[in-house]
Amino acid sequence: MAPSIGHSFVAELRLAGGRRLRTPPLEIDWTPAVEYAQFRAVRRGTAGFASLPRAIRVHPNWDIHDGPPYVASVRASLDADIRLPDGQAKVTPPDAIPLEYFTDPVRQAVSALVKTGRLTEGEGYTWRICAFPGDASHARSGGSDPFTVEQVAQGDEITNTCNLRALRRCSVRHGPPRTRGAPRDFPVFIDRRVLAEAIDVARAAGDLEAGGILLGRVARSSGRSDLVVEVTAQVQAREAIADDASLRFTPRTWQAVLAAVRLRRADERVAGWWHSHPRTVWPCRSCPAERRASCPLNGAFFSPMDVAFQRTAFFGPINVALLLSFHADASPRHDLFGWRQGLVAAREYYVLEHST
Repeated sequence: MAPSIGHSFVAELRLAGGRRLRTPPLEIDWTPAVEYAQFRAVRRGTAGFASLPRAIRVHPNWDIHDGPPYVASVRASLDADIRLPDGQAKVTPPDAIPLEYFTDPVRQAVSALVKTGRLTEGEGYTWRICAFPGDASHARSGGSDPFTVEQVAQGDEITNTCNLRALRRCSVRHGPPRTRGAPRDFPVFIDRRVLAEAIDVARAAGDLEAGGILLGRVARSSGRSDLVVEVTAQVQAREAIADDASLRFTPRTWQAVLAAVRLRRADERVAGWWHSHPRTVWPCRSCPAERRASCPLNGAFFSPMDVAFQRTAFFGPINVALLLSFHADASPRHDLFGWRQGLVAAREYYVLEHST
C-alpha cells in the first residue's frame, strides 16, 4: 500500500566550519513504517488484517525547540476510523517513527553529493531532517528488490487464542532488558526443539554460515488484546549459498518452505528466519579470553546485510530473525531481532521448554 505523504523530506548537513548543505528530496521506503502502523491496530484488536483501512498518512512531528521545517520524528497513522465489531468507532493514535529511519536514505543522498563534487569524500558532517509541504512523489512505498521472494500465503484473520500466562510459566526469558518508555514488543515464544535443531545445523556448517526459515502460529492472548507468536518449526535452507560471512537464500529454499507448510498442515505461517555467525567472522576471536569477555564486539550484531535482507524478504511486522553467534564456547549465544517503529532492533523472547 502506497501511503499518502504531503511533505518532501530532505537532510540538512552541517559541515566543518558551520557550513550547511541540504540534500535533494530523500528516496524513502515507507513500507516498514506503514506495516508498523497497521500492525499496531491489529495488536490492539481494533481491526483485523482484512478490515484495515486502505489509507495511511505519513506526517512529520516538528522539533519542539526549532519548529518547522525541522523534524523530531514522523508518524504513520490510519487515515480513517476503525470500526469495532459492535459498531463503536475507535481511532488508532499516531505511532512515532524515530529519525534513525532516515539513516540509509541520508547515506545514499550524501553519496550522490560526493559523486557530483558538492561534498568531499571523507568530509565529516552531522544531519537533521527537514520537511516541506508539497509533492512527495519521490517517496516510494517499496524499494527495488535485489532479488525476488515468493511469499507463503498468510491467513487474513487471527482466530486462535492462547494462554499467555501459561506459556510464560513454562518458558525462559531472553534478550535485552526492557527499556522504560519504549514500545512494548508482542511476545514471541520459540520452541526449545526448534532452537536445538538450528544449533545442530549451524554446528555442522563449521566455518560457513547456515540458516533457514522459521514457521509459527499467531494467536491472540485470552483476556488481552495483544498478539502472540509461537515459533514451532524451522526449515533448513539446504540450497542456500553460504560462505563465512554471508548467506543467500535461493528459489529452492522457498519451494522447500511451501512444501513444508503444506505437508505439516499445522496452520503455520512464515514467522521469520534464522542464521548463524561462525567464529571466523568475529574480529576479537584471537584476543585472550579475559579481554574477549569484556569486549563490546564479543556480542551479537545484526549486520547491514542482515538488515537489508530482513527489510526485503521479511518486512512483515510479525517476522523475527534468530541469530546464533559462535564465540569461544561450543554452544552459541542466541539473540532475536524484530521490527519496532519501522526499524530492526534486538528484542526480548521466550524459549519454550515444553508445550502447554
